[in-house]
Amino acid sequence: MTASPILIPNGPVYITDGGSLNLTCEIDQDVAAVTWIRNDVSIMQITNTTVCSFGNLSSLDTYNYSVTCDQQKRFSMVKYRVNSSDDNTTWCCQMYSLNYTDLGTSLMVIVLMHVPVCSVKLLNGTTLTLIENQSAVFVCETNECRPSAAIYWMMDGINITGYPNNVTEISVGSDLFVSRGILTYTGQRVDNRKSLTCGAYNGPDSVQMSGNLTIIIYYPPSIQGLASLYKVIEYQRLNVTCQVSSNPSPDWIFWTPTGEGSEPSRLYFSTVSRNNSGTYSCTAQNTMTPTDGIQQNGTNTSQMQVDVLYAAKITKFVAKGNISEMLENSSIVLYCHVESNPYSVISLYFGDVLISTIQDSHELMHNATVGCLDSGKYICSATNSVMNGVTASAEIHLTVQCE
Repeated sequence: MTASPILIPNGPVYITDGGSLNLTCEIDQDVAAVTWIRNDVSIMQITNTTVCSFGNLSSLDTYNYSVTCDQQKRFSMVKYRVNSSDDNTTWCCQMYSLNYTDLGTSLMVIVLMHVPVCSVKLLNGTTLTLIENQSAVFVCETNECRPSAAIYWMMDGINITGYPNNVTEISVGSDLFVSRGILTYTGQRVDNRKSLTCGAYNGPDSVQMSGNLTIIIYYPPSIQGLASLYKVIEYQRLNVTCQVSSNPSPDWIFWTPTGEGSEPSRLYFSTVSRNNSGTYSCTAQNTMTPTDGIQQNGTNTSQMQVDVLYAAKITKFVAKGNISEMLENSSIVLYCHVESNPYSVISLYFGDVLISTIQDSHELMHNATVGCLDSGKYICSATNSVMNGVTASAEIHLTVQCE
């Protein structure tokens, strides 16, 4: 069974005023003739002998039309200078076999005048302020056009959505459409002060872009580069500034506890002492007011541990036991206590002879049973890494009574 003729293209055809309509009618067998039909009225019948064999078009309106045949089963027609009178017209073709049997009529195609996109606008204005992670819906709208337009979105010249994106067609009559694109966006601080635009097109040479919309992204304070531990040598100066990144700028920055300086963002001691060791907190706050939504306060706090270092100092060096009557074979305890930060290496000497040492400690205890030869000078020394390893020392003298 022979299929009906096929008309190419098979959907609505949009043509700009003054353009050309190109139609092709084909079937799976040789034919004797094809009739072209406009709005159910035959406008011409072309035979394979006049077109395919001889190209004789004397009976054809060659000013407005041309016809070709590349095979006896494939005929093409061009309608020149399409205008408003051709808008919303229907076209089809009818074919006849070599013995002039009617092979049927193709499906119709509709010809519509192309109304290009000539303007695009963002309906959100020229500036929009968001708080970071707040969502906004941007709306892009075209003029009345046909067919409906595809819409895409650009941020600083980079396509951010693909194409098309959430396009809604709004019919305004006469087969014209307003195309409206929707972009749902979540604010990120990396997009602060970037430009958003939308573009639309509904055919070749019809690309249009909207004006720029500047996106302002507000975000709460972030405290930058503050060390969790800050070491400083006693009697030196301590000067630490709390660096804050935020948009808008902080309303205030302060330290708790405070230092000596008058600048709230600066922790300052002209001469730091060991009593200044401890935990210090920097706090910053700003006020964020979006275009739409509720005003918010952004707050951030970061802590820093101040560790004041100081050299070793021997605060106590004693001998414990019956020191007043220290007899041969008596038991004693030599005790040395050191204040330092960090802890010290503590050593105990009898004269020049090392008799005991301990690492990273604040005290040394040495138990001994004394003999007649143990009378003399005992020295406790201590040192740490502060002040180039300056050594502190203390001494005591013991006398052993021999029998």
